[in-house]
Amino acid sequence: MRFPQWMSLFCAGMMVAAPVLAGETVSYQYDARGRLVQVSRAGTVNNGISACYAYDRGDNRKNVTVATSDCATLSVSANNTSAVEGSPLSFMVNKVGGASSSFTINYATSNGTATAGSDYTAASGTLTFAAGEMSKTVSVATTSDTTVEPDETVTFTLSSPSGGATLLDAQATGTIVNDDGVMFAIDDAHGSEIEGAAVAVRKTGTTSSSFTISYATADNTATSTTDYYTATGTLTFAPSETVKYISVGFRDDTTAEASENFKVNLTNAPSGASFTDAQAVVTIYDND
Repeated sequence: MRFPQWMSLFCAGMMVAAPVLAGETVSYQYDARGRLVQVSRAGTVNNGISACYAYDRGDNRKNVTVATSDCATLSVSANNTSAVEGSPLSFMVNKVGGASSSFTINYATSNGTATAGSDYTAASGTLTFAAGEMSKTVSVATTSDTTVEPDETVTFTLSSPSGGATLLDAQATGTIVNDDGVMFAIDDAHGSEIEGAAVAVRKTGTTSSSFTISYATADNTATSTTDYYTATGTLTFAPSETVKYISVGFRDDTTAEASENFKVNLTNAPSGASFTDAQAVVTIYDND
């Protein structure tokens, strides 16, 4: 009997799931992130056969292993782990399979762009997975400081698994996120007509690079045409410098008058810096 062509194509495209045989049981195991890691069958002809699933750092299925017993493989799932400096980095080690046996694996940290001793505390040791344990977490302490710096990285590596286990992904990276910033503030100032004034600009926060900001005077009750001299420019702070001064000159006259003032404004904070006080009021005291 011939089937119509459309029926033949329909039948060819159907997917039929493999049936569970009478007397057979199927169990499923998931890791700490909810991913399927093992399908085990017991009973009848499939007794003791397991399918074990591994994943890459992007959570894409990387490998499927069919074994005649529990699989015994490890993968690092702590991809792109990060923590603000001062908080620990948590590296999760996931086990795929091996539910009925225990085994060990070594771990150790190493420098990426971060330096052990100053940015984080080096860690190494051995993890023991008991039968049925599917994941463990290793905590690595990081150091809080006041230095403005780029985010830095720590490398976490697995090695020497026992019990015939293999490594599908032996390395992960932890990022230490910098939480410090450079801040600038400008102080108010004053002086008599014949003195002028030195306006202090202060920097807080330690940095390994220089920072440059801009400044400019602006009229208020005093004007640059009759009471003070316009001042504009930039200040460059070296890494170790914490204060610089802007000199502004006053115009001396013979007129008796009340005190007057003008402003000095900071602008153009560079990346990684901010202003906590960007405006100073400079008061001119009359000397007549």
